[in-house]
Amino acid sequence: MVLPVISTGKKHIHVRPDLSDDKAGWPVRVMKNAISDGVPYKDMLITPGHCLFFYNCFVPVRMLVNGVSIFHDKSFHAYDYYYLETNPHSVITSDGMLTESFLKTKEGTVIRSIRCQNQTYSFMLPPNTSAVRIISRANRPCDVIGPFIDDHHLMGVAVGEISLVSAKKNLSISSHLNSTKLDGWHKDIGWNGVAWTNGNALLPIDKHLIDGGIAILSLTIRAVGPYFLTNQKCRKGI
Repeated sequence: MVLPVISTGKKHIHVRPDLSDDKAGWPVRVMKNAISDGVPYKDMLITPGHCLFFYNCFVPVRMLVNGVSIFHDKSFHAYDYYYLETNPHSVITSDGMLTESFLKTKEGTVIRSIRCQNQTYSFMLPPNTSAVRIISRANRPCDVIGPFIDDHHLMGVAVGEISLVSAKKNLSISSHLNSTKLDGWHKDIGWNGVAWTNGNALLPIDKHLIDGGIAILSLTIRAVGPYFLTNQKCRKGI
């Protein structure tokens, strides 16, 4: 498929070595053959939030860091990166790897949960929020449990009920349960009233917050992982 290129450009990044690896801004090096033979066909350097494309899902490369064949390259303290934007956002090939074209978004803000009760996590959203992304760890059962488990889905969290409460509204959101799943949601796994993310799932808030007020978004997490064990604590966020 041929798509129009609507912009190209360059941005400069200054690394913040005082922050944790996932937030410092180190580029991620994907070594030659890290994914499979010839994929990529040479070492790739990618910004940590840039997505590779696996199993019909976009996966941020920072989630694939293993410290061996994919790692934060700390030899850089500042660097330029170049981007290519298509209309619409698309899958492109770079160094033999399926990846994404540049996706222009507003400057993202990480929102930590303000409350956790039983399996429900609540987040305070800024005024006029149009969409959030549900970010979590993600691994494949065949990697974590063993190759005898023939499940190659990248499993993040299983989300059940979602509610949005503002000064004027109390709404139930069910777009993640629709048969036509949004970006980052699995179509073929889950059970009634529950949908699985791949670790980076889009949840539109639509025009629910156009009144300019803040709101509380609550997500019920019915299951997680399985994940590889790590020594780092992972806090769910959006």
